[in-house]
Amino acid sequence: MVKYLFILVLILSILPAALALEIQIKDSYDRGETLILKISGIIDSNVFPEDVFLYKSLTRIPVLYDIAKLQNEVYIYAILPENPGNYTLKIKDVTYRDGTKVITSDIEKNFSISNNLAVFNVNPGYVV
Repeated sequence: MVKYLFILVLILSILPAALALEIQIKDSYDRGETLILKISGIIDSNVFPEDVFLYKSLTRIPVLYDIAKLQNEVYIYAILPENPGNYTLKIKDVTYRDGTKVITSDIEKNFSISNNLAVFNVNPGYVV
């Protein structure tokens, strides 16, 4: 009986971590490269193009990008600028579940663009 109780407690402690939001993005890109960001988890809201922003320091940078939602995953691709430096991709007001909690917050991911020039980029960044 104790063995089954231990297994149940173990499963219940691991399950919320498996349901948490996961964001996949590289730490560094080349100039002009295609950024591909993947958000996995239980996302309750739609992510609209007007909610996605790219910043260098506090300056908003125009960029060619698109968004696709497939089941519980959101994909964003962007053709990055050719200016090296540190950048932040910000997605406003995303509603998602973290275990049993419903959270609405901004998602921000930092990355850098190196001095290397990308050999090519892909537009569109995905095909559904």
